[in-house]
Amino acid sequence: RGYFQRLVIRMDKLEEERRAQYFVAVERISSMQIPRYAELQKLFVGLLKLQLNSDNLADDATLEMAIDELEFNERQSSVLLDSGYSPRIVIEKNRIEMLVRHDGRTNVKEKFRSSLMELYKSWYTPMLVSMGRREIKIGRKGVKLSSIFGDPSMGETDLAVEELIQRRAIVWKVIDDAVQEGLKTGNRLALELSDKRTAALAAERQLEKDFERESQRPTGEKKTLVICLSSRFFHAADCCADVMGCYAKRGEHCEKPLEIGVRTDQCFISVYELGFPAREGQLNGKGKEAVEEPVVVPKEGDFYDSRSPAAAVAEVPLKITCKGNYAESTASVEDLRALGVSEGEDFTLDALRGKGVHCREIENAECILCAQGLYCFKLYTTGHVTDTTTVWLDFFFSLLENRDIPKLFCPRNHPNVTVFQSL
Repeated sequence: RGYFQRLVIRMDKLEEERRAQYFVAVERISSMQIPRYAELQKLFVGLLKLQLNSDNLADDATLEMAIDELEFNERQSSVLLDSGYSPRIVIEKNRIEMLVRHDGRTNVKEKFRSSLMELYKSWYTPMLVSMGRREIKIGRKGVKLSSIFGDPSMGETDLAVEELIQRRAIVWKVIDDAVQEGLKTGNRLALELSDKRTAALAAERQLEKDFERESQRPTGEKKTLVICLSSRFFHAADCCADVMGCYAKRGEHCEKPLEIGVRTDQCFISVYELGFPAREGQLNGKGKEAVEEPVVVPKEGDFYDSRSPAAAVAEVPLKITCKGNYAESTASVEDLRALGVSEGEDFTLDALRGKGVHCREIENAECILCAQGLYCFKLYTTGHVTDTTTVWLDFFFSLLENRDIPKLFCPRNHPNVTVFQSL
């Protein structure tokens, strides 16, 4: 807490983006409650203290130098360079970024279905595990948690949207029963489950808004995305802040992005959507002022149909709100050109943010730099509906063609089914 207070005092003149990265790092460190991570937490605190004592908080050179001097990294750096990785990944640790003009409407309905499935799996499966459940009864059959919302390896032949919503309603009832019982005894888990299910509904509402906006986007209109490889400490700490999964700021493994940030042999590949946040009084593109919309929380016994939330419940116990107007102000190519940014230009995300562009991370995948090549794990998302398959393909081939990595390894259906099949 003392570090955090000191941080605030010294950050008055810092750019908003760098300040936010500090805050995320502090929040992750303070959320590390698992005893076996105590030594790792000490390492992070020591590195952050070193950075806070530096003369220039906006420059992380002191921090990165200390990370490079860690024994593991000194040994690993030479191995990776000898294996064919470029110095800008291993030594310079520069973000490798690509600005893409992209039409993400390809198969948008399937993207919505798969995103909804991943959203349900990311939110509800961990809740059920924390309750000690190993299966759920659907009809007369017990279904294992891993299969409740379908098996991603089945691709487009998996559960339809209507089936997913019905199964979510069944899971909701199981969780709601546990919450109601736990609240009677003051069980802490019940309070956590109540907060998480509310957050899950907020994420689902945002997904629906994104899908509606994508479906109505004029044919031929392209959106602007940035895909980048990040390995520096603050860049890694900032990843997964809004992405679903246990790497979130207060997730079960909130420490993992920080760990990736202190290892030479790990990185994130992230996709960002560029836009301009709606301001007070600004129209949201449909002739209505942008406003915050409440998250509708069903009462016990209600069947919650996410497609018609207003009809589900009259009383709304609000804890959080969901801002649905960001998607209405997506930055077009023309918007970026007006700011002096064009495709292929040498730029950074930080520079774009400095020009007022909102860079929202919508998905990422963790990667390991092995001696044989870059090994890419599963892709996690915010639940957006943009089909980014070609973005990942372009970036992978760019890394190979520029000899930034020696080879690329993707396990079956990783980073996701459509990218793997396209590869």
